[in-house]
Amino acid sequence: MPKQLPRLDKCLNCGESVHGSYCSSCGQEAENRTVSVRLLIGDFVSEVWGYDSKLFRTLRQLIQRPGQLTIAYNAGKRSSYLAPLKMFLVLNVLFFLLFARGSLDVEQPVVTSTTSPANGTSRRTTKGRAFGVSISELPKTQEEYIRDQNALSRAKRDDLATSFLKRQVIKLSRDPEAFLHAFLENVPAVMFVLLPVFAFLLKLIYIRSGRLYAEHLIFALHTHSFVYLVQILLHTATAALEKLPIRMGVIETLGGLSVFGGILWTIAYLYKAMRKMYGQGRLKTLAKFCLLGFGYFFALVLSMVVVAAYTFVRF
Repeated sequence: MPKQLPRLDKCLNCGESVHGSYCSSCGQEAENRTVSVRLLIGDFVSEVWGYDSKLFRTLRQLIQRPGQLTIAYNAGKRSSYLAPLKMFLVLNVLFFLLFARGSLDVEQPVVTSTTSPANGTSRRTTKGRAFGVSISELPKTQEEYIRDQNALSRAKRDDLATSFLKRQVIKLSRDPEAFLHAFLENVPAVMFVLLPVFAFLLKLIYIRSGRLYAEHLIFALHTHSFVYLVQILLHTATAALEKLPIRMGVIETLGGLSVFGGILWTIAYLYKAMRKMYGQGRLKTLAKFCLLGFGYFFALVLSMVVVAAYTFVRF
């Protein structure tokens, strides 16, 4: 057994005076005990149990009562729940890890090559265009493209912008999986940046509510966390279905129904959360829900285009 020592007058953690069983400043137990294995295990169990119970309580409130978690947090009830930003970051990382893992199975394009009788260089026979460039007119590799350009006179060579564009298109057509991987690596950061945009749209839509921007931001964190949680559950359910001894057509049908159900659930959830949070009528909330959806969809599409262009230039 650990050796019992006299009770403390000052907290060992923060140095403040102690007048009871716990420090009034930091909350640490005001007991002078030697370190033991029993104490170490007890502290571990206490921390894990406290975190798990807080996590379960937060997720249950988030799922079952749309908007109520935000109201409780804004009202000062914070120690009982996970911090909104922490929950969002955890679900964000988990979602994109699962999404990236399931989305990188990209079929490589079937490419054949023919030899030009003029100079013996290989040309792609794949049809299609990428960023305004015809893939079928490009060589197989960047090295071949550079060699072709060097064989031309300076007046007939592509300018710097066109040369860079064609070399990137060749790289993209040869390894679309690398492009997709680089794109997905940038998406989580974009979704994090879109959070304040979502909150700003709420601030504009509910400009007469008198609420602080931070309150709208907390609502954005909670609703985005819910969306990630639903997607994680759908991904887990789909993975479980694929392991069942049933036909692939049945699995695809069930998977499609679950995705459709998840979309409806998300729409209904956000509408109910807005009604609960801002306390307005059905028609007014519906109108503002549509405005919010349109504005956020536009920002999302614009962001994805910017990310795709950035990835194309940098990958």
